[in-house]
Amino acid sequence: MNTRKFLLGVFVLVVLILYSGCTHRTSHLQGSYLSPVAQINPEYEVLSDVTGIGSSSYVGFYPIPFSVLTVSDGRNLLFGFKPYSKAKAAAFKQALAQNPNADTIIIYKIEEEEEKVLWWFKKSTVTVKAKAVKIK
Repeated sequence: MNTRKFLLGVFVLVVLILYSGCTHRTSHLQGSYLSPVAQINPEYEVLSDVTGIGSSSYVGFYPIPFSVLTVSDGRNLLFGFKPYSKAKAAAFKQALAQNPNADTIIIYKIEEEEEKVLWWFKKSTVTVKAKAVKIK
């Protein structure tokens, strides 16, 4: 009986170690259908290429329903969730701020990186590559 408990404990420990630190990276085109609009529409003037990087970290105190979310733009949110969406918004703001004459940005690529440690920690980093656009 003790051997079974020991083997079960070792199995659980191995599973926890394997899943404790997981990093996931993706890169995809975002809104690429908008790029031809900027070239065709005479209302838009493409000013420059801009890049924005945003990150956010989530620390949850599982099983207590309490969490802290820290965003790269300086915000700390209690009971904050969805670090990806906060990191994405921070990256958009940083990209738009790179060209003060721009009215908006047309995003053509988003790169995502996510690190997880079970339910307790999650860090999302988003890099946005876009065109700064001014409406004439």
